[in-house]
Amino acid sequence: MITRDDIFRHVKEKYGTLPDYPWKRFPNYAVLRHGFKGKWYGLVMDVPPEKLGLDGKERIDILDLK
Repeated sequence: MITRDDIFRHVKEKYGTLPDYPWKRFPNYAVLRHGFKGKWYGLVMDVPPEKLGLDGKERIDILDLK
């Protein structure tokens, strides 16, 4: 399984991108931005499994790519 750390390591090596954590309300949500214009191209967020219709208690990381 690919983890958020794997994603962050890959985008740093390939694109020179570091995660940005812009929301106080969602401290684990990380935005990946283009270096040139600062526009986002990815969002890594963790959600409770019930939001996805799943059972369990451990939060699930989701990667949303633009």
